[in-house]
Amino acid sequence: MPVTAKLSKKFYETLGDEIANELVEWFNQVDVAYHTGIREQFDTNFARFDAKLEQRVSGLSGSMDLRFARSDAALDRLRQEMDAGFAASEAASRQVRRETDAGFGQLRQEMDFLRSELRGEFKSGLAETRAELLKWMFIYWVGSAATTVGLILTVISVLRS
Repeated sequence: MPVTAKLSKKFYETLGDEIANELVEWFNQVDVAYHTGIREQFDTNFARFDAKLEQRVSGLSGSMDLRFARSDAALDRLRQEMDAGFAASEAASRQVRRETDAGFGQLRQEMDFLRSELRGEFKSGLAETRAELLKWMFIYWVGSAATTVGLILTVISVLRS
C-alpha cells in the first residue's frame, strides 16, 4: 500500500504544480520499488530460512529416531537380562526349596530313628530296672521273712523255757 507524499504549499508555489506532482509521483514510485524489493528479499530470506529449518528438523528427526531405536534396543536388552535374572533366581529358589525339603526329610528320618532307638533303650532300661527291683524286693522280703521267723522262733523258745 503506497503512501502518497504531500508537500507544503510553499514547495508547490516555488517549483510549480507540474514539477511538484512529478516529484511526488517519483517519490511514490521509489517507495513502491523499495517495498517490492524488500518484499522479494524477505520472501527469499524466508525461503532460505524455511529450507534450513526443514533440513535441521529432518536431521533432528533422524537423530531422534536413532536415539529412540538405541533406547528401545537398550530397554529390550535390559528386559531380557532381567527376565534371565528372574528365571535364574526362580531356578535357584526351586533348588534351595528342594534341598531344604530333602534336608528336612533327612532330619525327620534321623529324628524318627533316634525316637525309636530311645524308646527301645527306655523299654529295655525299664525292663532291666523292673527286674532289678523285683530281685531286690525278693531279697528284702526273704531277709525280712527269715528275720521275722527267726524272731518268732526265738520268742517261742524263750517262752517255752
